[in-house]
Amino acid sequence: MNERNFPLFPGTERYRVIEQLGSGGMGVVYEAEDRERGIPVALKTYKYIDANSLYRFKMEFRSLADLSHPNLVTLYDLVIEDEVCFYTMELVRGEDLVSYCTSMSREKGHRFDERRLRESLTQLAQGIRALHEGGKVHRDIKPSNVLVTPEGRVVVLDFGLVITASNELTMTEEMGVAGTAPYMAPEQALSESETTWAADLYSLGVVLYVTLTGELPFEGSSLEILQSKQHLDPPPPRATNPAVPDDLNQLCLELMNRNPHSRPSLAEVIKRLIRPGEPASPSGLTSVMEEPERGRFIGRETELRALVAQFEQTVQGGLALSMIRGESGIGKSALARAFIEQIRADHPDVVVLRGRCYERENVPYKAIDGLIDNLSRYWRSLDLEIATYILPQGADLLARLFPVLLRVHEVARAPGKNRTIEDPRDLRNRGILALRELFKRLSTVHRVVIFLDDLQWVDQGTVTLLREVLRKPDPPSIHLLMASRHPSERSTPLDELLDAHSDVAELLELAPLTEMQAKRLVGELTASLQEELVSRV
Repeated sequence: MNERNFPLFPGTERYRVIEQLGSGGMGVVYEAEDRERGIPVALKTYKYIDANSLYRFKMEFRSLADLSHPNLVTLYDLVIEDEVCFYTMELVRGEDLVSYCTSMSREKGHRFDERRLRESLTQLAQGIRALHEGGKVHRDIKPSNVLVTPEGRVVVLDFGLVITASNELTMTEEMGVAGTAPYMAPEQALSESETTWAADLYSLGVVLYVTLTGELPFEGSSLEILQSKQHLDPPPPRATNPAVPDDLNQLCLELMNRNPHSRPSLAEVIKRLIRPGEPASPSGLTSVMEEPERGRFIGRETELRALVAQFEQTVQGGLALSMIRGESGIGKSALARAFIEQIRADHPDVVVLRGRCYERENVPYKAIDGLIDNLSRYWRSLDLEIATYILPQGADLLARLFPVLLRVHEVARAPGKNRTIEDPRDLRNRGILALRELFKRLSTVHRVVIFLDDLQWVDQGTVTLLREVLRKPDPPSIHLLMASRHPSERSTPLDELLDAHSDVAELLELAPLTEMQAKRLVGELTASLQEELVSRV
């Protein structure tokens, strides 16, 4: 990794830096003024910029792009332009959770405030719940990543190690063993083990243990701690601090069970954190070992058949374009997801690459950037023969457009990376030409579906790139699936793209579900309700 120690971040026209708040192994955080919004923000930059750190930096921001919860820090904007790379977020002032709940004196030693502890741990569990319901695993829950404001609001920070629980690649394939050893679950250190929601529950148990006792359950070097967790149970908190209540002592030990399947669910954790004698608030949380349920897919049979027919064109060696259009929340992404699940069942070798536009991102090729990140992850998983075969001429120029591709060994070793091209337009055109060749090569090895979501935020750079990659004659044999809200203009650059390929393109306009379909959906979601009440809903 090439280290680049940046001087004090000078800020931008929009963001005025006030002071440095802290730094870690990778990032530097500043307090800044957002002149556009007129509010103070926390602004996080990176000390080190290489392909892997850039990839992780973007994943950190995007992991919370759709999540909003009082116990999760709010993210604002991601900016990547030239050599500037940062994102902004809510400025949270407070102290770490353990410090907030404990005190230390020479006479009385370690003491904890039981009321604060129960209330703070409940909020932390609710924040973790929001992550899990969003399909994410934090993997680095620890006191320094959990702040409590003076008003008592608990906020989870630092999402640099978040992964998608449904990711087909395990975290060891992507990032190696990741986490903070004293707070890591035993399974996080095993290369053959996938990290599930239960890992965050173990970390929650360690935070509780430290708050109750003032000590870590296992001491030693990181390697010694990880080895101990594989074979030993932690000593009970009461053995260190007799003042620990029986119920918290038992809960702590259960959370730190070495078997992830034996840890209590979040619903049970929140229920048991209620003070004895106080009423428990109702909770509909799922078990920690169960993946949060996605929305059911009802109706859209005609549209689904149309997408499958479009995909069959690529099976025959052709190009297919599909645009799903409709109002927000009408089911565009659900339809795309159902289509992808069906073709994966019918064609196990299909490669699905996803990209998405985020309204609050200022990055080149807005819709394609995430797609390339996804491509880099897939490319790294290939065996050497295929990974080398799909390498296009001009791969070095493609990596200049999308530096994250340097994560791929074959791209990093491609010839020509030191050549000079002064004309930015020539660089862009030759890089896009290399991407076109890459997709053509890939489509001869596997069937390929590219899904680009939320294209109502699309930028002109993305449209230009797509037009060049898909231009006739002899375009790549891929299925490009796009989803967008209804545009405000009658004609958009994306419409022009569809018109240019009208012989292989289809526009699917989604209308609301019929009354019968809506009743069926409500009936499946609320199986215990009577038919009359379902109709009323």
